[in-house]
Amino acid sequence: MYGTNYEYVFDYLKDNLLININNKIQKKLNFAIIDEIDSVLIDDSKIPLIISEKGENNSYYYKILNKVISFYFNKKYFSYNKNCIYYNINFKNKDIEITNYGYYLIEKIMIFLKFINKNDNLYINNNLILINYFIAILKSYIFFKKNIDYLVIDNKILLVDENTGRISYDRRISDGIHQGIEAKEKLKILEESKNISYITYQNYFKLYNKISGMTGTAFTETNEFKYIYNLNIIKIPLNNKNNRIDYNDSLYIKEESKINDIINDVLNCINNNRPVLIGTISIEKSELISKYLKKKNIKHNILNAKNNYVESYIISQAGKPSTVTISTNMAGRGTDIILGGD
Repeated sequence: MYGTNYEYVFDYLKDNLLININNKIQKKLNFAIIDEIDSVLIDDSKIPLIISEKGENNSYYYKILNKVISFYFNKKYFSYNKNCIYYNINFKNKDIEITNYGYYLIEKIMIFLKFINKNDNLYINNNLILINYFIAILKSYIFFKKNIDYLVIDNKILLVDENTGRISYDRRISDGIHQGIEAKEKLKILEESKNISYITYQNYFKLYNKISGMTGTAFTETNEFKYIYNLNIIKIPLNNKNNRIDYNDSLYIKEESKINDIINDVLNCINNNRPVLIGTISIEKSELISKYLKKKNIKHNILNAKNNYVESYIISQAGKPSTVTISTNMAGRGTDIILGGD
């Protein structure tokens, strides 16, 4: 059998929800051969895949607490100590810890906006629930940026996969954060989901008796493969001598200097009738490069999650002489790049 890692994991999750074991899709997990194994087992290893069901609709809380956020970020409306820390951010785990000063400020804002009674405090039973909703909305502002982490299309929040650059149409963020983003963008707030089954790629593939795979970029992850999966990396030698010249990385203090050098390099390639592919890490960066190219009247194609419906055509023509293509890390798999164009 063969299929995508995504489908295999969800088949496993569905099997775990069955009442009759004879209806299971997957049998024994003996052996797996994984294509682009470093992408699945290293890059995407900690992403939880979740089966959920509809929970309660608490859109009211998200709407009122979204108003609190603007006051929270603009503390000038309230007397506060500039030396105080109101929250600590852990960007690696996308987590936020609100300090005592932060909770005190939240309480003052809520009383000011009349969301809680003047004689009450934030810590009584009726108000404690507001803290979780507030933290979810705060995370949506700090960790999730429009046109980088998500797009707004047809009044819906569509997440952008950080590894592929593609839109994840059927994915929502848990713990109320997706609702927080909807509140931030002033869209209809859908009901929260309740997780009933979930697993990560790492934990799923470790259930197999043996796993193996192939990729062209695993050697830099040798230690991770050995430590996490007890897998050794075998490097297949080149058939012919490598004639490519690998130059040292260039470091820039300012982004503008870096982009100007990119533009000059692009112009040089165009003058030599060579096709150019510019890789970017986000939609925002791809559009920034596009803006600079337009200033120089350089014709180019831009490929990101906003226009992935023409992905195959753009990729197929990327080999045409003097063609400039800007792309996020969308792979364009299954599309032949026609050398010289059509």
